[in-house]
Amino acid sequence: MNLTEDYIQKLVKAFDYEKALTEIISVYHEPLYWLIRKLVISHEDTNDVLQNTYLRIYKGLSNFRFQSTIKTWCYRIAYNESMRINQIPFLSITFSLMKINLNNHVL
Repeated sequence: MNLTEDYIQKLVKAFDYEKALTEIISVYHEPLYWLIRKLVISHEDTNDVLQNTYLRIYKGLSNFRFQSTIKTWCYRIAYNESMRINQIPFLSITFSLMKINLNNHVL
């Protein structure tokens, strides 16, 4: 582990989640952005996913189990959030097709 990782883990262990999040953002913002950007089509969606990622990180810090590094955990959250936004158009198309089928009684 590196000094930054150790420092963030100490903040989490001390229940200083706001400072831990601030440190996570300052250290991992760019790598998280580019990970998400590779998985999501538009810049606007990337920023939305990044904001959602930070919210989930903040909400999850109290449950962090120290079974992985903070970096790995943050990357996993970013990946999951990227997959979630990628499913939204698919789900809305699927729902629209289901409505058409129901309206036309084609089931």
